[in-house]
Amino acid sequence: MKEKKKNQIFKSLFLFTFGCIFGYVFETILCFFQFGHYESRQGLIYGPFNVIYGFAFMFAPILLEKYKDKPVYLFLLSFCYGGIYEYLCSWFQETFFGTISWDYRTHFLNFDGRTSLFMMCVWAVIGFLFIKICYPLLLKLMQQIKEIFYKPLTLIFTVFFVVDILLSSLAMIREQERLKGHEALTLIGRWVDKTYPSQFLDEVYPHRMEPETLKELRTNPELHQEPS
Repeated sequence: MKEKKKNQIFKSLFLFTFGCIFGYVFETILCFFQFGHYESRQGLIYGPFNVIYGFAFMFAPILLEKYKDKPVYLFLLSFCYGGIYEYLCSWFQETFFGTISWDYRTHFLNFDGRTSLFMMCVWAVIGFLFIKICYPLLLKLMQQIKEIFYKPLTLIFTVFFVVDILLSSLAMIREQERLKGHEALTLIGRWVDKTYPSQFLDEVYPHRMEPETLKELRTNPELHQEPS
């Protein structure tokens, strides 16, 4: 039982890492064809990782694998899963970090601009292809890794992602507080302000957008002051 649990943790982390990298590559390619230039589409400060796809790929087998031999069900469930998941991710980002990374209000039949009929169809295709083709190949690839490496790899990648996600979250939260004129009250907060100013975050996340209230704060020189 303990060995099975260890393998399951490694499997989840393996899928998460693959999803993060896939999301970064996929979004970067889409951006290039859409706008004609390279633009960073990473979701974390360090590394070519998009955690939205990482978590989506990690949980997809739990929800969808049992329908792999029922194509219609698999497509429809991927459609619903992708739409609900994308909506919640957008809401979470705006609520806790004060920014949004996509806005589909110009799409036909959109839901608060957080997802739309078209994007749900895109998620349906991705989910279908992932479960039918990609997931079995990833399992075979994972089996090529000796189990003796599972524990150290799990530890290394877990620590890396936890630190990366934590730093990225703190940087975004502190920027939102800075824009509102709130000074850092702790050493960690001051270090984050100095290490990850808005100019740095603009380079890492050039695609992020701010709700109108924060846009006004950003352009108000009396309120928006970067740490020296």
